[in-house]
Amino acid sequence: MNVEIALFAGLVCDNPALPSHGKKEFYLDAPTGSTIRQLRDLVGINPTMPLIVMVNNHGEPENFVVSDGSRVALFPPIGGG
Repeated sequence: MNVEIALFAGLVCDNPALPSHGKKEFYLDAPTGSTIRQLRDLVGINPTMPLIVMVNNHGEPENFVVSDGSRVALFPPIGGG
């Protein structure tokens, strides 16, 4: 399945085996039935980093199963003041 990935606030694809290595926005050919957690692991984002996950502009948990053509946005929690 083809999924659009958007990474924010300093996140980049950290998997050197992917053509999207070092990019913030890219399309990913992922196995059908992948969860957000599996996509995160495939992209190489630190598994202990908390993330805010949006799929097609809706907040979703990391066990959410992504559909073909979805847009997945990942944000680390950021603070300000």
